[in-house]
Amino acid sequence: MSAETKRELIDDSKRRHKVAYKYSIVFGLAPEDTGAMREEYTFRLNRLLTTCDKCDYNWHMGRKGYMKEISE
Repeated sequence: MSAETKRELIDDSKRRHKVAYKYSIVFGLAPEDTGAMREEYTFRLNRLLTTCDKCDYNWHMGRKGYMKEISE
């Protein structure tokens, strides 16, 4: 794998991580307002966090910064 490909993959994973956090805002909305999006997000996130230990680690390591960001 080239250095360029590796950098692109790392950048893509960081982007996906940010998107996952941004979508977690659905937990703060009323279930009747989110429709099926909440169930789909919960299902996919749970599946990811239970099958990929690195994903689970990254999710929890980034949580503190995200909580700070949304509280401001």
